[in-house]
Amino acid sequence: MREIHPLLRFTIALSLLIGTCAHAESRLSHSVLQSEDESMIVKSAPLQTGEAETPFAAKAEDLNRSKVVIIINKAPHGPTAQTMRVFVDGKILYRWKISTGREKTETATSGRVYFTTTEVGYFHPYLLEENHHSKTWDADMPYAIFFDGGIATHATTHEDNLGHRASGGCVRNTLEHAKTLYELVENIGQKEIPMLNHDGSTKPDSYGDPLTDNLYDVLIIVENRV
Repeated sequence: MREIHPLLRFTIALSLLIGTCAHAESRLSHSVLQSEDESMIVKSAPLQTGEAETPFAAKAEDLNRSKVVIIINKAPHGPTAQTMRVFVDGKILYRWKISTGREKTETATSGRVYFTTTEVGYFHPYLLEENHHSKTWDADMPYAIFFDGGIATHATTHEDNLGHRASGGCVRNTLEHAKTLYELVENIGQKEIPMLNHDGSTKPDSYGDPLTDNLYDVLIIVENRV
């Protein structure tokens, strides 16, 4: 086999490096677009074009995947649209009206332009903050439960909009209900558990073993069931 000239080898390596950096930058820009609170974008996952409106519905067997399962339906209409159902040991404990993302491109108070979506899929909460303030919208987010980058469930003062798509991507609840949910998740606590892909499968590490993180052992499912 003919040996590659050193200069040509260097040119190929440089080209590959530039391509890798461009790909990483592209993934980061998608992450920024997804996050309602820009201070939390480090945890964001890439948002694929059109994924916000992908039809998706939780399955009956999902209710047994964790002690506490929270099902959020972001659909604009339908019998369970814009509701949050909270299950404990497979039995429904609460059903509340909520507001999810407006599902459109907007300019936030901070000047950030992004798609105000609540992404469908399976998630575990990773951070609780009782008194959080969103830098993106310059708004308080009491009893915030972060589960997808800068996207969280939290209390709102805009209770008249509950039951409709009205948020910048977060899941809004009444102050009473947000506090109840916050305390329920807080009591479950954190531990090392397998991380999930948005389709509910376990994320593998480089050896094919389950990738773990210190997360709350609560399953949040965002569906789009009409």
